[in-house]
Amino acid sequence: MLRVSTTPTSLEVELQGVGGWDASGNVVVEFDNVTGMFRDGASADEFRMERQDGEVLTLDRDGDEFVLIVEWNHFSPRSSHTSAWRWRGQASVRASNQ
Repeated sequence: MLRVSTTPTSLEVELQGVGGWDASGNVVVEFDNVTGMFRDGASADEFRMERQDGEVLTLDRDGDEFVLIVEWNHFSPRSSHTSAWRWRGQASVRASNQ
């Protein structure tokens, strides 16, 4: 599951049920200075929920870059698609208690 919160200067992405990180479970990635945002290789202006539900398939970090692959699910009509998001900028990762 995925939850997104944005302001004009920051982006917060909460990923629920993520394994393989220091804090397995809920992880929050906070960007304070986004220098680049891309969806499927094309420049993007904003990150938002594309469907009713998003399932995190992978989350990788390489220096100041994060790559998130999400399967978006729409329940009526029953359909899904996958997109790859990439962010560059100053970010922190922390465990979430929610």
